[in-house]
Amino acid sequence: MPGKLTLAAIPFDQPIIMVTCVVLLIGIRVRARASDLLGRWKWLWVEWLSTVDHKRVGVKMYVLLPW
Repeated sequence: MPGKLTLAAIPFDQPIIMVTCVVLLIGIRVRARASDLLGRWKWLWVEWLSTVDHKRVGVKMYVLLPW
C-alpha cells in the first residue's frame, strides 16, 4: 500500500533494478537540463503537457502510463 512503503521496500540488493533507476534518473536530469539550456519549457508546456489534441493525449497516455 502506498501509505505503508518504507525504505526497506527499495530493492538495493538487485543490481539490474538499481542500475536501471540510476540511468533513468540521469537521463531525466540530462533532458531537463537540455530543455533549460534550449529554452524549450514553454514549448513543452504548450505543445504537449496542456494540449487537448487527442493524438498527443494518446501519446502521453501511452508513454507515461504504460502500467
